[in-house]
Amino acid sequence: MAGAVTDPQTIIAVDGAPNLAVDVLPDNEPGTFLVDASEVDGFDLLGWGADGWANIVCDVTRVSTRRGMTRLQGALTRTEAGTMGIELLDTERRFDPMVNADAVHPGSSVRLRVWAGSDPAAPDWQAVLFTGRISGGDYLVRYQQDGPPIVTFSAVDVVGPLAGFDSIGRADPGVGAGDTLLGRVARVLDEVGLPPATLAADPDPNYVATLASSSLAGGWEDITAAVDAELGRVWVTVDDQIAVRARGSELTGPVRGTLSDWHGEALDDGEVHCCYVDPEVRFGTDSLVNRAIGARRVPDPGDGSSAAPSVLVQVDDAYSQARWSNDAPVTHRDTGLELQTDEQVRPWAEWLVLAASAPELRVDSVSPRPDQAGPEAWQAACQTDIGDRWIFRLHPALGDSVAETLGVVGIAHDITPEGWSITWTTMRAPTPGDANPSGWFTVDLSDLDSEDVLPPFGGLVLS
Repeated sequence: MAGAVTDPQTIIAVDGAPNLAVDVLPDNEPGTFLVDASEVDGFDLLGWGADGWANIVCDVTRVSTRRGMTRLQGALTRTEAGTMGIELLDTERRFDPMVNADAVHPGSSVRLRVWAGSDPAAPDWQAVLFTGRISGGDYLVRYQQDGPPIVTFSAVDVVGPLAGFDSIGRADPGVGAGDTLLGRVARVLDEVGLPPATLAADPDPNYVATLASSSLAGGWEDITAAVDAELGRVWVTVDDQIAVRARGSELTGPVRGTLSDWHGEALDDGEVHCCYVDPEVRFGTDSLVNRAIGARRVPDPGDGSSAAPSVLVQVDDAYSQARWSNDAPVTHRDTGLELQTDEQVRPWAEWLVLAASAPELRVDSVSPRPDQAGPEAWQAACQTDIGDRWIFRLHPALGDSVAETLGVVGIAHDITPEGWSITWTTMRAPTPGDANPSGWFTVDLSDLDSEDVLPPFGGLVLS
């Protein structure tokens, strides 16, 4: 590291909070590939510094990051582009385009890192909160007569260049028939020109769908279409890599600790406790599907003839329709599935209905409060990436306590000198041995008093 935040307490006044650092891959670090010598500016350099990330000495005054899924969108969810907005005092003039325009500029890779301890060269621990590239339209420098320049900029993760990729004007190769979801993502990355390392290591061997030939509609669009056909998952890690999971995969990241509304709760030795506030609990009818209608996209034959029509498949769950939607089916329709054969459409529809035919009581989002629980909670919260899990515990005034394992599918940080706010978008991520797999409680009419409702109950009750 070339330096550290000059005044760590400028950004956060909460006791025990970690320090912030902004790191970049500048174009003029020693060790970059030497291209030529300019008579005007000296050496022109190409590529990233061979020494890796360099810390920009600055005072960060405000930062906001958003990664992963920020809202639930029905049966099939969408990962959105991760963004970071940052304001800093450029104490070393290393962001100032008047002085250092060739080093840090729109397109430069940037990351936000936190570290704890007194020595930035040997921190007690550190974690990356965001990695991306500086956006061009929002780079602003405000000069002060009595202080360092105030720099504001935004950055976007790898979804940005994928979503911005346009295949107009390119020949449609019509290749990729038989790709799995993982193969399709790798093919898109290669077409867009992103390095193979953009794809995270994949431990999931269970891809079941083979895909139709790629139409090169776009970068991110091709990936999300392949995810829909597989009914899998895709997200961007904290290191700006794309993680891919197959149909039916559960979130299996490490369990970082226990979120509890009771600070005095006894935990196992070594288990991290973190307080929380404002959990958003939802009865998940928005993700309910009890009728699936699907057909595959038939690739253009390319010889001027008409493509053969695809088989349309409909799968219903009559019990779910009668119980949850008053005989009016909740339908998910996709007649452009990127599947290779018609025979794959029915398993797609059956799996979708099986996975989404009953609503669930779930925690949609929660705000952890590591400032109330000590340095171990700060470390666990800051090191949490998308796909990681936390045990969630709720102690209602009436009834038994609730214990769920939550998977983190979206992360937001809002940091100012007044405080640090963290919000996680979550979904249920059961682990073997989870109690109460069917729900937390059942609300129904009482046979005794007719108007009374049953209190929270520890298991599923069918009535």
